[in-house]
Amino acid sequence: MKRYAAILAISVLIYGLVSCAQTTPAPSSITPLSIASLPDENTVVLVLEDPRPLHRQRGLGTPGYTSRQAYDVDPLLARTARAVSLDLGVELLTQWPIRSQKLLCLLVSSAGKDADELIRSALKDKRVKMAQPFNRFETLATPEPYQHLQAFDASHLESIAAGNTGKAVRILVVDTFADLKHEDLRHADIQQYDFVGQKRGFAQELHGTAVVGVLAAASSNGIGIAGIAPDAIVKVARACWQKHSSSSAAVCNTLTLSAALDFAIENNFDLLNLSLSGPLDPLLEMLLDEVLAKGTKIVTAFDPKRARVKRFPKWREQGGVLFAVGSQSEAGDLWPWEISAPYSAITLQPNNRYDVVSGHSIAAPHVAGLTALLLEGKPRLQHSEIDLRLQQISYSVESKYHQAK
Repeated sequence: MKRYAAILAISVLIYGLVSCAQTTPAPSSITPLSIASLPDENTVVLVLEDPRPLHRQRGLGTPGYTSRQAYDVDPLLARTARAVSLDLGVELLTQWPIRSQKLLCLLVSSAGKDADELIRSALKDKRVKMAQPFNRFETLATPEPYQHLQAFDASHLESIAAGNTGKAVRILVVDTFADLKHEDLRHADIQQYDFVGQKRGFAQELHGTAVVGVLAAASSNGIGIAGIAPDAIVKVARACWQKHSSSSAAVCNTLTLSAALDFAIENNFDLLNLSLSGPLDPLLEMLLDEVLAKGTKIVTAFDPKRARVKRFPKWREQGGVLFAVGSQSEAGDLWPWEISAPYSAITLQPNNRYDVVSGHSIAAPHVAGLTALLLEGKPRLQHSEIDLRLQQISYSVESKYHQAK
């Protein structure tokens, strides 16, 4: 009984914490089982069709019965999750919805069984639409000393979209929390949504602060740095969490990223920034396809450690996802949809600090910011047009880096 109470608590967390706040702490009710402590090994994600009738999916059972309440308390979901787990002989760790796709996800422990064998047997069950490993993902940036500093200067911005500041372009940054009290972010009405719920004692987180700084730090305020798209409408979906208080390294998993992408689908953003990477994940790729179908442009960090078609996000021949390649990378010749951008930049750090941060994670908000400038006033701009315009400055950035060396 305690196990299912914990499952219900974490399920409530996933959708109960999707409310805007600067640093919303997780309620104490979820302490028996936290998202950050879910095991990576010997765990499998099972994806089922939502078994509820449509009116119950929408929360129309009784007057005042909201869709959030419908998920949190609907006993049919709990019974279905328990039945599938018992039939497969596995331990149910937690469950969560993909509301935009009318799906129910179960995270189960293989309980000593081989995970690949479990996936094969689960796919024979007609209730299971998809089965895959429970993956972990990492951000791709680290602080480093002030060396080989490079960033887009005013001439680069003028060459892309003279006078544009990203005004009214809606951007979702999927990352850690950002320090919204930073002096260079006080101009912006940035909202944050928590899909993790465990703060681990860190009042602000380094990686998200650095990414949002490159993208949206205030301009013309006489302090610090200027973001590339300071007038964009930025929202942060916290799907990653900082591993240690002194390090910007952060991790995410299939659960948190799927919840954030579900949020992106439902809210129809103009642009999505993913400064992270990891193994190929079928569930997340399916959701990313839905994001693209909504017309949202996606910028992600290039991952030199994984083959282009065996990572998340994967390279798509038809485009849609732009890969930001840090210009000191040894990526070799760039493929279509890959854009060279600064590998290092001075950006924001919590508590009104600034530092040089490096990595493909930092290249991503540079490309996202430039994309926002192009989208200002032209929200229907095609991926191919964006790629062509960005390629115009890609080579000049690369040339500037080699000259600096």
